[in-house]
Amino acid sequence: MALGLAILAPSFVIIQLLAPNAAAVIFPAWAQATGNAAERGIEVLGQRIIFSTGQLLVTALATVPAAVTGAVLFFLTQWLIGPAGAVLVASIGMSLLLAAEAWWSIRWLGVRFERFDLSAELQP
Repeated sequence: MALGLAILAPSFVIIQLLAPNAAAVIFPAWAQATGNAAERGIEVLGQRIIFSTGQLLVTALATVPAAVTGAVLFFLTQWLIGPAGAVLVASIGMSLLLAAEAWWSIRWLGVRFERFDLSAELQP
């Protein structure tokens, strides 16, 4: 089980890391206020709650296909190689699917970042 989690952890962490970075590219005006830990107030608190909830939601939605894939792989392979091997196969399948989602997300964000013009965002 620990080996399965070790296989799955890097892909899962990449998905978690993509959420705040995607928010900074998609909502650049909001990213500035959440980047400074010294800022206080109800507005900043609200932004941080929204971003934390958004990160949790994005991570949960990204793991649903991986969880379904892992469950299918586990139940199909446990009869052939036993539960321990099935956990490893399911973990590898889940990790590959999360890595594919991360790759697609990075490419999509890269296109958005290339079109991003900071000077247009700063003008009132």
